[in-house]
Parts: sequence; structure tokens; C-alpha cells
Amino acid sequence: MLAQPLAQKSLLEIGGGIGSLLFALLKGGVDRVTDIDGSTAYIDVTRQEAAKLGYAGNIDFIHGDFLDHHEKAPVSDIVVLNRVICCYPDMHGLVSRSLDKTKELYGIVYPKDNWLAYLLTPLANLYFKLQRNPFRTFLHPTREVHQLILDHGFEMISRSTTMVWQVCLYRREAG
Repeated sequence: MLAQPLAQKSLLEIGGGIGSLLFALLKGGVDRVTDIDGSTAYIDVTRQEAAKLGYAGNIDFIHGDFLDHHEKAPVSDIVVLNRVICCYPDMHGLVSRSLDKTKELYGIVYPKDNWLAYLLTPLANLYFKLQRNPFRTFLHPTREVHQLILDHGFEMISRSTTMVWQVCLYRREAG
């Protein structure tokens, strides 16, 4: 999917979770990572794994919501949002501010807006509500997300899908 080398590239991962993607990209040649996550537990796990794998000096962590801390995030060669867009009610703010941090490549994984997602999203939110969990999921129309990214001067270079998810990679257009 990615034909260009990652050596000496910087990465900003928003909502890095346990670090699976950032570790794969570090192994692929990325040398500097900033991981912004709202969960201290995820940051702790990622920090421990980074130490085990010898990447502790390559990763900076920012705890909190990206929209609250976006000014602290560095402009990076690559920005990724892996299953994060569906956690935000303000898709426009999240995507716009994260695109502003992107020099070259922008990767996102988010739900397809198909019949299954329209069925599962309210059911998931009902479950969270019954559990008294304040977390909610959001289904943002693919065409709106895609158009917003194009409007920021990017072109789609790859897209793959599963029944639920879509994985999209964009490149900043030259000029």
C-alpha cells in the first residue's frame, strides 16, 4: 500500500491505543513518533512496550483529547487516526486540525456508513448508556470525511474495506 520509504519520517498518531500501528511504522523506518491518547492506561502499555522494543527514546506522549491539545502536537510527515473518528462528535474539528498537522501522508481507519453501521451504532450507544458509560460512538458520512480531506489539499492514494471498517490513505498534493 505504501511505496515510499518511511526512513527519517515523523509520525503523529492520534488515539494510538496500545501502540500496534506506531510500532509497525517504527519497525518500517519512522524515527520520531508523537502519540496523543486520552487513556493513561493505553499510554502506560505503549510506554512499557516501547522500552521492551528499544523505542523509548523515539516516542513522545501527550495525554488528553487531541482537540484540547492539538497546539502541543508537532507538524509531522505522517498523521494517522486509527478508529478515532468514530469516537468524536466533532468530526470536522478533529479531521481539520489533524490535517493541519500533516506534511505528507494522512491515514484513517473509520466505520463505513453502510446498513450494518446504521444498525450497530445505536445498539452500541444503547449498551453504553445501560452500562452508565458516558462513551458514545458516532457515524460520520464517508462522503463528508472524504470531501473535507480533499478540500485540505489531499488526494486519496489507497482505500480498502472490510464489512465494517474502511482504511484510507491520502497524500498531500504537490503545490
